Parts: sequence; C-alpha cells; structure tokens
Amino acid sequence: MQFQYIKLLFSTTLIIIITSSLPAQSSFDLSGGAHFVNRYIWRGLEINGTPNIQPTVEAIYGGLTAGLWGSYAIAESSTSDEIDLYLSYTFSTTSAGDFSFLFTDYYFPVGSRISDFSDSSSHYLEASFNYSGPSAIPISLYLGYTFKPKLTQALYWEVSYATTVTSFGFNIFVGGTDGGKDDAAYYGTTAFAVINTGFIVSKVVELNETFSMPLSVSFILNPNQEKVYLIFGVGLSM
Repeated sequence: MQFQYIKLLFSTTLIIIITSSLPAQSSFDLSGGAHFVNRYIWRGLEINGTPNIQPTVEAIYGGLTAGLWGSYAIAESSTSDEIDLYLSYTFSTTSAGDFSFLFTDYYFPVGSRISDFSDSSSHYLEASFNYSGPSAIPISLYLGYTFKPKLTQALYWEVSYATTVTSFGFNIFVGGTDGGKDDAAYYGTTAFAVINTGFIVSKVVELNETFSMPLSVSFILNPNQEKVYLIFGVGLSM
C-alpha cells in the first residue's frame, strides 16, 4: 500500500511540473483515426498474423500528449487484442531537435481485468525516451525499458534515419534488446540481440482540410529469429 501512495505522489508531482511549464499560449487539440495492416508486427515480432484494424485517439496540449491506441484482429477473435494508454511530454528546440519522455501501458484485455496490475496481469508498463534530430540531422534514437511485470524487464533500443525520395518518405531503422530478464518469450531472447531492422516507404494523401490517408509499405527483418515480413498499411486520419 505504501508503494501505491509513493507512485501516486510521484505521478501527481510529475503532472504538476509538466503542466506548470506549459506556455500560456498553448492550445488544446484532438486527433484520431484508424489504420489497417495486413498483419501486426511490433519491434520485429509477429503479434498477430492476420489483418488488423488499429484505431487511435490523442489529446494534445502544448508538449503534453495523452492517447489511446488499439489493435484488433479482423478475421478472427484473438487473444492478442490490445489497447494501449500512453502519456508523453516533448521539449522542442529549433537547432537541437525534439526530446520526448513517454510512459506506455500495453494492455491485452482478453481474459484479464483492467484493474489488475499484479505481475501476472496483462499490463506491460514501459518508460521510454525518444530523441528526434533537426531537419539537418534527421536521426532518431529510442530507448524503452519495460519494468513491469518483473519477468519481462528488458531494454529496447532503436536508431532510425528519415529522408524523402521523390515524393515518398523513406525511413531506415535498426533496433534491438538486451533480452528479457527471465522470460525469452517477450523479445524472443534473454541475451543481447538485434531483432528489428528494415525500412518504411510512406506517403500521406490529403483528402481535404479535415481528413488524410496515410499509406505505407514496410520491409522488416528480425535477424535473431531469421524471419522477414512485408507489411502494407493504409489509414484514415482526422
């Protein structure tokens, strides 16, 4: 119980610090949409091998963003159905790029209770940091640490480079892990391994002032598992 009070106090203090640092001219905004993919691949790992619909909604105020993201199999009911809650804060600079701090609750609702946060629950909690370089140096660095449940404690890192080729976005990436602490099932290894490499070709079609259609094709190679995927995605954003 004491630990719960400490977490509540820490969370409240963090929110107060972040909101008090927001500029007075910050405005509130909402966005949402849905994405279709031919299969759900996450960090080089196949979560679901059937077509998925992935809805999302975000609330944005200054550098603070709170959002929900989900993934649901279309062809059949699946235990890999997922709904994630995330909260991030981004410090943006003109010359040095953007620095983001992120907390994510990856939740798998099938057969579980949303209020259960025990080590045997379906909540996977991750704290992460993301750096995106300025336009002159379009390199991004992501570091994420899964700290709950204890058996899946592991670090994930990813470096990516974004550019444009004609009218298409082109992103190349490589990511890896130090391995699950005691559970190889989480990232497929308990040792250091590169698990997520490839590239993404993307384009956003502006339908009107309100709606846009993002399109993407991703080539993903997991060197650790020697598996390869070609993923098509199409969405509707508003």
